[in-house]
Amino acid sequence: MNLQDETFDEILSDFKYDLRRWKTRVKHMENEIVFLERLLASEAFGKVLTHTMREKRELFKKMIRIKADFLADFKAELDSYQVTLTKLASTEHLLKNKVHVERHETLNIRFEKFCKDFDDFRAKVLIQTGSVL
Repeated sequence: MNLQDETFDEILSDFKYDLRRWKTRVKHMENEIVFLERLLASEAFGKVLTHTMREKRELFKKMIRIKADFLADFKAELDSYQVTLTKLASTEHLLKNKVHVERHETLNIRFEKFCKDFDDFRAKVLIQTGSVL
């Protein structure tokens, strides 16, 4: 983002767009977590599971809870950030106040990293459960 070429309203509009995108992705990941929890708790596996497979399933269940907790914390942080964005007035000079830009970039980096980690985890769970079924 080239801050010198953009006005305050353009930057604020970009921030709000990113925020809406993040919140949509969070909602999608919450639904994915519910799906994965139900999949791992499913009786579809029956007596097919070996001891090692049961251990992996239990580990996946614990990891899902950790990811769900992190996602809930991140969602609360996004709600707080949304309140901050709505309080910003166009009279403020965002280009001079880099705190907002740095916070946004930090949120973006953390969110993108979490999304990648979550997608990798989801793939591992689906591969593991798919190989059993």
